[in-house]
Amino acid sequence: MKVCIVGAGQIAEAHIEEIQKIKGAEVVALCDLRRTPTWALAEKYNIKSTYTALEEMLENEELDVVHITTPPGSHFFIAQKSLEANCHVYIEKPLTLTAQETKELLVLAQQKDLMVCPGTHRLRSHETLSTFDIVNNKEHFGEMVHIDAVFGYNLEGPFGKMVISNPDHWIAKLPGQIFQNNISHPIAMIAPYLSDDLDISAIAFDKSNNGIINDELRVQIFDKKNKITASVNFISGARPVQFLVRYFGSQSTVNLNLTEHFLLEDKSQSLPGGLGLSLNVRTKAKSLAKQFRTNFMAFWTGKETFFSDMRRLIDDFYQAIETKGKPPVPYDELQRTSDIIDAINAQITAPGDK
Repeated sequence: MKVCIVGAGQIAEAHIEEIQKIKGAEVVALCDLRRTPTWALAEKYNIKSTYTALEEMLENEELDVVHITTPPGSHFFIAQKSLEANCHVYIEKPLTLTAQETKELLVLAQQKDLMVCPGTHRLRSHETLSTFDIVNNKEHFGEMVHIDAVFGYNLEGPFGKMVISNPDHWIAKLPGQIFQNNISHPIAMIAPYLSDDLDISAIAFDKSNNGIINDELRVQIFDKKNKITASVNFISGARPVQFLVRYFGSQSTVNLNLTEHFLLEDKSQSLPGGLGLSLNVRTKAKSLAKQFRTNFMAFWTGKETFFSDMRRLIDDFYQAIETKGKPPVPYDELQRTSDIIDAINAQITAPGDK
């Protein structure tokens, strides 16, 4: 599998490192408008070819997959050109800036018999896969009732500080501001369980009074077809910063912590009164202890790293390409995620706007 990376920023390094762990995959080219970081990254990871022009790279290299790790405003153009050059595309979140762009890309990919994969890699964390196994077992979990997704963000980090101090930062120019660069992750966690018949309400506000971007987002979703409700919350003011999803079923509730890599299931007590409640706590404690041992050894030995879930998603994508299987993230979920983001963007404004 011959791969190129378009974009030589920080996330590009994660892509390169994880791709190089996949048997049969090779990053053969790197492309970015900026020569210096492109050369530096190519030298660090022993990448043969570097380019500053996308068209030149697509013409000169024999590529199977293009990874797009540039700011979101360029995703659609680069993906479109790559598909037209008969390359599959893996696109960092958000997939595109609008639902219409997503629709056009997916149509083009299907016309060319190519695949598109979004960078919502938390879908391939071990705890997410275990959660989906529970939730998809209707005899055990029952019917879906409600989903809560909370995505924490640290504006005090280096990237956050740049964003809230620079009105010309590309984040501030996105239709959905900082939310658009991040909420694909929590929305991807709820999209598999929603239809397309949705009522969506959203509010955003500037809690930190930075005056450049809104930094808090609250979204309520009602699925009129399935009679499911959901909430998506982007929170920058709370500590600790966490990514949490809670799935409420008619027979069970699953609490997924994607920051600390564990899940807990809440079940009805098997015995009445305080004794039954205590036994439920004991069951959860045993589950946590088991997950702690598994996670500790995996991270201690290096079997798991911060971006192992990215590697699994990329590997699944490459396997689907080679076997002509189904895309690892279904296209209806990609479109639904973009549709939800469009609906959110239509309801929020920048600080000071009316």
